[in-house]
Amino acid sequence: MIRIVIILSIFAFITNSCVNRQKETTSKEFASKQENVISSEHKPSIERENENYDTTEIDDDFSAIVFEQNYGTIVKDFNNDGFIDTVKSYYDGGSGFGGVFVTLINGKTKENFELDSYGCFCDIKQIILIPPELKKANNKPFLEVIKNELLPPKMTVPEASLQWLIAANVNSKGLSDNIYYDLLIKTPPQWTFGKIKLPNTYYIDIKGDTLNKLYYTDTEIPKWYNSKNNEGWLVYYGHNHFRNEKGDSLVLVDTSRNYKVFRTSHGVVLQKGTSYAWVFVTDYRLTGGPEKLRWESIGKIKLVKKHLIVQLNNSIVEKPIFIIDIENGTSGRLRCDNDNCNISYEIDNDKIIIETTENNGAIKLKSYKLEKLFNELNKLWNTSRNKQFGCATK
Repeated sequence: MIRIVIILSIFAFITNSCVNRQKETTSKEFASKQENVISSEHKPSIERENENYDTTEIDDDFSAIVFEQNYGTIVKDFNNDGFIDTVKSYYDGGSGFGGVFVTLINGKTKENFELDSYGCFCDIKQIILIPPELKKANNKPFLEVIKNELLPPKMTVPEASLQWLIAANVNSKGLSDNIYYDLLIKTPPQWTFGKIKLPNTYYIDIKGDTLNKLYYTDTEIPKWYNSKNNEGWLVYYGHNHFRNEKGDSLVLVDTSRNYKVFRTSHGVVLQKGTSYAWVFVTDYRLTGGPEKLRWESIGKIKLVKKHLIVQLNNSIVEKPIFIIDIENGTSGRLRCDNDNCNISYEIDNDKIIIETTENNGAIKLKSYKLEKLFNELNKLWNTSRNKQFGCATK
């Protein structure tokens, strides 16, 4: 009997060792595979922000990422008051929405603090509000614990692509009476010296008017939300700019004597000499965009002198076309009154010819003189030069 027990114990030990070794190998292979996807070379002149930060895709149907946390339960006296506190975290989601949920229980008062990053996989940015109770000095240790469980790495200032997004949301306006455009965005180009840098996923602190203009929620606004006294975090899912399968998301699409035009999966970058500037980033809430960020949104791009013509794919407004003035940074979305318009476009000398579908499904061609579109965009820019719009919605 003793001999049998010893044999069974040895067998169990060997089996567990093999299983653990197999898990370790699988984990390393998966991490290596993901690292190859994220770190594949685009061009010699390309850099990425936060190079030491790995992003891991949860599932092919998800655009969310895991921030290297080990989700579960941690029991510890976080605020050194002699009482054991508890923090619980987990990920939950479906095919279109998901996020991390964190609950911290104060061991002394039994008070619960709950925050989450639940949101739509269509959003390249997200604001998470800080509840008033967590802003109190005695709860600061709890706030730091929750941040570690919930958020990606922090940056003190936004890099160039997020700067464009913030400016676009603050300075945008829906146009109801213009015959050519239904949305105007003012974002003067910010030229940066050096190599093009693709963003990664990070967050910045945000508060005040900027938070108010960027804040949105797919659920109910918290009862404690105060537009005059607010603080939060702006999370930017920048890794989605290089989400295609080939890992070559920065693509040279057009050139001229002065400019080189590159696109990412969700943005447009210009290079002029030794400097570069972001001139467009897809924002589901503002410009329209795909329901999942793993679907590339930037479609056909043409450079016409000092203007860009950019068409989006997989958009909630089908395939909108934007005219962008490179020099002053004004973007206008061509008006589309049908549900299924703007299938494609072609440039024919001094005209843009757009293939559309009518409500009955019939194919229709419409054309505009490019000069008229450019002049109208310039007129809108001049009219709004001394005005700050606010935030337009899709």
